[in-house]
Amino acid sequence: MRKTDQLAAALTAYGAQSAYGAASAPGATRVVGLQRITDGWEAEVYAVRLADHEPADVVLRVYPSHDGAERCAREFAVLKLVSAAGYPVPRPYFHETAAEPLGHPFLVMQRLAGGPLGDALARAEPAVRASLESAFYALLVALHALDRRGFEPLLRPGVPAEAEAIAQAGHTQTAAKLRAMAAGDYLPVLAWLVERAATVDWGALALCHLDYHPNNVLVDAAGRLGVIDWGGAEVADPRMDLGWLVLMAECYDPSGREAVLAGYERAGGGSLRHMEYFEVVASLRRLAEITGMLKVGPVACGKRPGAERLLREDTAAIRHAYERLVALTGRRVPEAERTLRILDRVPWRTRVRQGLRTAYHTLRQH
Repeated sequence: MRKTDQLAAALTAYGAQSAYGAASAPGATRVVGLQRITDGWEAEVYAVRLADHEPADVVLRVYPSHDGAERCAREFAVLKLVSAAGYPVPRPYFHETAAEPLGHPFLVMQRLAGGPLGDALARAEPAVRASLESAFYALLVALHALDRRGFEPLLRPGVPAEAEAIAQAGHTQTAAKLRAMAAGDYLPVLAWLVERAATVDWGALALCHLDYHPNNVLVDAAGRLGVIDWGGAEVADPRMDLGWLVLMAECYDPSGREAVLAGYERAGGGSLRHMEYFEVVASLRRLAEITGMLKVGPVACGKRPGAERLLREDTAAIRHAYERLVALTGRRVPEAERTLRILDRVPWRTRVRQGLRTAYHTLRQH
């Protein structure tokens, strides 16, 4: 039996016995169609059609990493809170953190209409492209403007609800991960961040997506946007989102940094002071993720099996992240340089993620 057929049968059986199924119409959790549509870094993603559910088309996310239960529960909680706040995200229906029903923890949620904004930007006429770009930045500003008190359940336990304290707690967690995977070469960069935290003009807390980019935003035929992939969301300084978006943009377009900051500012976003600090946070995060996946495997790093292939396809972008980190901190990282040499030897790394490359190129033109 094919894996998709097995998943369909298991999901139907689970739904019939779940509280969600019991509260729904008969057949609402009976699967009549299931196919794999894409893979994120953390999850396998399937399009599912349910017999008597409204709407019939939903999305199944399966979390195969070692900490899949925690990631599944957190994404469900985030989606529930953000959806309740009126922000355009998939509505979560039900989730299961136990591995038994489907083999791994999973989440079933609304399937938003449309496709990746990156693809739409690549093919849009100039006027439409400009409108989509404005909407992209406005949506990020709107996220940061949500009342963060509604997201207090997402705060780190035992950490004061202050931006600097949350950032420092994140640095401590990162240090532990780096030591666990014998990647101590990165620790001087982390020390640079810890030492300079006191010099940053920390802002008010906001809900941050932490992986906001054109391929995590969907756009439908009417131009409505929706944001997906909320597994990393956290209450933090909004510039954590900007640092990541700047890094992603610069990796695909040399002038991407200026375009991102200008777009966010035009949309009414908050302070952009000390952005270099947040760019170092983003670069360290990306490089440490890559090193970890190659050294201990993606599952041990909270990713799905095979996720390292996505990184290997983006060697030029990864090299840019390292060069930016060195330029900003003055710290070279032998472990990162070894990682890049490994990736350079992979012969099948030549396919570029054209959607993101084209998206960032078009974003800077307006």
